[in-house]
Amino acid sequence: MTKVLSAVLVAAGVGERYGGNKLLDTIADTPVIIHSIRAFLLPEITEIIVVSHSQWRQQYQKLIDEFCPDSRIKIIEGGAQRWQSSLLGIQTASGELVAIHDAARPLISAEHIRQSYNLAAAHGAALVAAPATDSIKVVHDQQNTAAIDRNTIYLAQTPQTFQRELILRAFTRAREAGFDKMTDESELVTRFLERPVAIVTGNNRNLKITYPQDLLVARALYQE
Repeated sequence: MTKVLSAVLVAAGVGERYGGNKLLDTIADTPVIIHSIRAFLLPEITEIIVVSHSQWRQQYQKLIDEFCPDSRIKIIEGGAQRWQSSLLGIQTASGELVAIHDAARPLISAEHIRQSYNLAAAHGAALVAAPATDSIKVVHDQQNTAAIDRNTIYLAQTPQTFQRELILRAFTRAREAGFDKMTDESELVTRFLERPVAIVTGNNRNLKITYPQDLLVARALYQE
């Protein structure tokens, strides 16, 4: 791959559901945020932009200096909402391809990262997503009214990787339409650019740490 590659790690949340800053908790004595950054320290990636809440920026920098000093890593401050942080990271990025990743997903594999960039280069947009394993039910008023074929259902994860100009155009269209629920970048591409997003088949190892019990699961998966 000859294109310039950027990675944006969104780390600007305050951890309300977790009850604290989950990115500072550890897996195998290493902070979660460092695991996530290290996953993207691949030779072909030109820059890693960590989008931080102002409260944690200095501490993240100290951890980076201690665990993985690398000139490709830079920290910027995020916005009040996740989409604002994501957009700030994309705007800061200089690469032709930009991968956007939740810093709370510390177990993403190099293979999935590389597949994501390759598919984005070929198709414009790519999304890591895991096939649903449970039965999917449609529920209204606490009553099951229909079933959905689970073979058609994938659970969105990150990274979500795009040609930079394409995702910026999608954000612009969404903002012009007054869309304010931008929690998933790939949705902007399908909804506002009416373009499909290529799927990298993921798995449950790439979990997002949202609640304290998720950290216990991540620690167990890391040991496998």
